[in-house]
Amino acid sequence: MKVLLSIAMLCAANLAMALSTTDIDAMLQKETLTVEEGVWSVLAIKEPGIEIGAVFNNPKTAQFKNAAKEELSYGKLSKIIIEVFDMPSAFLYKLTGWDRYAFLSLVDVKLLSDKVSESKGMSGEELFSVIHRIKSKLYPEADDEEVKEGGGK
Repeated sequence: MKVLLSIAMLCAANLAMALSTTDIDAMLQKETLTVEEGVWSVLAIKEPGIEIGAVFNNPKTAQFKNAAKEELSYGKLSKIIIEVFDMPSAFLYKLTGWDRYAFLSLVDVKLLSDKVSESKGMSGEELFSVIHRIKSKLYPEADDEEVKEGGGK
């Protein structure tokens, strides 16, 4: 079952962004990821083909540069997603800047599960599951195109 989940995540991630299959496979195998890898994965949805070394050149992600080598948690990923996509539903996060409120904002819009804590570290599989959810919620027309082409659902 875990192999099928990995293959599904690999396909979804590959469709969601222009990362190479090797990059995606390497990240799927990781038990913990860095903030830099999280920024790269989220930013690649909007800017396909971005190099990992260039992720902090974007003004929306520059604030995460000092934490680049820290472990990626659900809270930190939530902050990255809110900043990259300018999500308006994150009022308390924008007021405080706290991971907890960023996380709760994304739980409210069903991008993240309420079954985990904002401080829990993320594995590669968990990250790509979230990336797929972002893609399907924010870019539903991309899923429609996959169906028309004979892929996907």
